Amino acid sequence: MQPRKIWMMVIILTIILFLAIGLTIGLLKYRSKISIQTSPSPSASAKKEVWTKNSAVLFQNVTSTDTLKMDDDTFRMFFQKNGKIVYADSKDATTFSDPASTGIDENPGKFNSNPTVFKIKDNDWIMIYEEQPQLPKGAEKGPGPGTQRNLLLATSEDGKNFAKAGVAVDSAKEDRYFASVPKLVKLPGSKIRMYYVSEGDKIASAISDDGKTWTREKGFRLEDLAVDPDPILKVCCGGTQNWVMYFATLEGSNNKFYKATSRDGINWQKGEIVLRSNSEKGAIVDPDVVEVSPGKWRMFFGEMADGSGQMGRSAQIDLYYADFEGDIFE
Repeated sequence: MQPRKIWMMVIILTIILFLAIGLTIGLLKYRSKISIQTSPSPSASAKKEVWTKNSAVLFQNVTSTDTLKMDDDTFRMFFQKNGKIVYADSKDATTFSDPASTGIDENPGKFNSNPTVFKIKDNDWIMIYEEQPQLPKGAEKGPGPGTQRNLLLATSEDGKNFAKAGVAVDSAKEDRYFASVPKLVKLPGSKIRMYYVSEGDKIASAISDDGKTWTREKGFRLEDLAVDPDPILKVCCGGTQNWVMYFATLEGSNNKFYKATSRDGINWQKGEIVLRSNSEKGAIVDPDVVEVSPGKWRMFFGEMADGSGQMGRSAQIDLYYADFEGDIFE
């Protein structure tokens, strides 16, 4: 074969080889692109948090409970009943004893509700609860001096018998005459944070060293008609904080419970819907979440069949619960 023909064949084979390599690389890139585009995003593949309702009424005409898991793994629930702040004990968070008075009853012309209780140390308990004026039926109106809601303080040595100890949050100062539905959380270290409804349609917080004197923290933790906060803190190794908060919305009938998350307890991101009312005319209020056993959570909440009375509380609200099994901090 002549040298010229040999060189021509070499050049042609070289060109074919480069074309084959280029085609192979192109196919690999295309397959990689398709793989990336079709892979589900983390948010799409994440497990949805589904709470399963129990249809039985736990307590009639009761809502806004605060349920504690005690040192002996029993449970104690605090709530308002017949003009008194009461408690009921349980071994399994399912069947509770008859309510017993904590000793906190209503002042003349006032209405008490929404207690939250915290054990600071042995023989040192605090209760924060709401007080508002008793108004004639149908006279309810928005926040103002005539309808001022304050958060009051009570103390106890045994977590059962409490004594009134003054005002914890005067809502006339920074909350436009409306402070409601408090919840207490122990922070890393010695401080305690209180979350509560401020101005009627937002969630604020206050901080304390001893549970008796409180300082309002700037701004709001959640806005946009967010109410009834129930925050939960998990501190991981290295001190990393994982927060979740369950809360209701002021949407009238057919409202919902949402879940929010945070890394510092101050800045929150609103997340998914976790619970709805049973009917379009119903409404749900006041989530209260407790870990019954590792990875098993129970949410107590109030529900009314007709949500038209949500703001005025004219419709009866009964206490129910729902369950979730899994990691709420995922």
